[in-house]
Amino acid sequence: TSSPTNGIDVAAKYVVDFNDDEHYYQSINEPNSWIKYDFLDSRVKPTHYTIKTRPDGGKGDNHPKNWVIEGSNTDNGVDWKILDSRNEVKDLDDGNKCCTFEIQAQLKEDESYRYLRLRQTGPNTQSGNFYYLTLAGLEYFGILYSK
Repeated sequence: TSSPTNGIDVAAKYVVDFNDDEHYYQSINEPNSWIKYDFLDSRVKPTHYTIKTRPDGGKGDNHPKNWVIEGSNTDNGVDWKILDSRNEVKDLDDGNKCCTFEIQAQLKEDESYRYLRLRQTGPNTQSGNFYYLTLAGLEYFGILYSK
């Protein structure tokens, strides 16, 4: 699930397919836009994640540069834990770029989450203060605990 989208052709479902070089997700222009994965009956202990930018965008075209990765087991709004925080990232400022980031938090041995969320915490790369969260891919890596 995600924050409201900026149209019907920019749905959250597109970020799960890294081989799709045509579609992407884009939120409305709103601070703290987010995209969330629900692992249902499983839990994830994330160690890394990869972000892929929109295929048709050039430099400065609404690419992410400020965000946090958060984990929760209830999705009730108050127990989200920040697992990784990035500010002023320039590596994603072009079309069809992929970058992998290591989770910064030192998770406990048995710490895992049902929900993982990427939440934009500042403006994107577009000049001015634009908050469109725009992603073509988001993939998590780590340990999957299934019931």
